[in-house]
Amino acid sequence: MVAKSTPEAALSAPWRQRGLLVAYLASIVAIVGLLVIKGGQIRETLEAESAQAVAEDDRAFCTMFGIEPGAARYTECVTALSTIRSRHDERRADLFF
Repeated sequence: MVAKSTPEAALSAPWRQRGLLVAYLASIVAIVGLLVIKGGQIRETLEAESAQAVAEDDRAFCTMFGIEPGAARYTECVTALSTIRSRHDERRADLFF
């Protein structure tokens, strides 16, 4: 049995497609809105975690050579590691830009 095409069915198909398009666009707007609102918080959290990881790496590296936190040489060790990291970041940036 072949279904008959009625004028109502022919008119409902474009409206259904438009409805899906509107729903799709609304979801994209919602996602972008959330990223704008929460993006700063996400970035701050990632930066804090990165800073904590760097501090832990500094402590592990410097104490491996007998330089304990609080000592004058510890500050020198951390400063030297920071210099090494920034040189490494510069070299990596040169590869991509």
